[in-house]
Amino acid sequence: GKGLGASLLTASLEALAVGPIEVGQPPVEICNRVSRRLFDRTISGRFATMFVASLDSSTNRLNFANAGHCPGLLIRANGNVTRLKSTGPPLGLLFNIDYSETNHHLRPGDLLVVYSDGLSEAADPSDREYGIRRLTRSCKKNRDKPLAELARSLESDIESFVGGYPYQDDRTLVLVRRTP
Repeated sequence: GKGLGASLLTASLEALAVGPIEVGQPPVEICNRVSRRLFDRTISGRFATMFVASLDSSTNRLNFANAGHCPGLLIRANGNVTRLKSTGPPLGLLFNIDYSETNHHLRPGDLLVVYSDGLSEAADPSDREYGIRRLTRSCKKNRDKPLAELARSLESDIESFVGGYPYQDDRTLVLVRRTP
């Protein structure tokens, strides 16, 4: 959402998540706890999406839980792409829900792309969305670039697509690459 209500919900979400994150809870437990507390503390119909991941640098294992958020993209060094789909509904939507957790082993050169819907839903003047397919293609095509350059390439591609049409939502992008 937008406006004051969304800002307050975001502040509440951050406050609820910081405790489980700081004590090192796994992504699935963070989603479970935050969702229940958000359900208890907000009015009906208020919810949020969240993609929570942890990376064990000693084993290169990526664990994640996706609470109704856009699917993350795991782009392998060889170009194969795996969509990291939702493992449960948005946070705060239902009281007693248990999220599931998925994991992947990151190999050298693998790229993780996590983004908000402001990127995939960016629209052109004809109201066509940029879309997950186009986002995936652009990330895959530029996967070997340094992360800052990859982000600039993606931003340039989206800007070109929207043709000056104003964005309707915020845009967030997180890129993580395993180095050799």
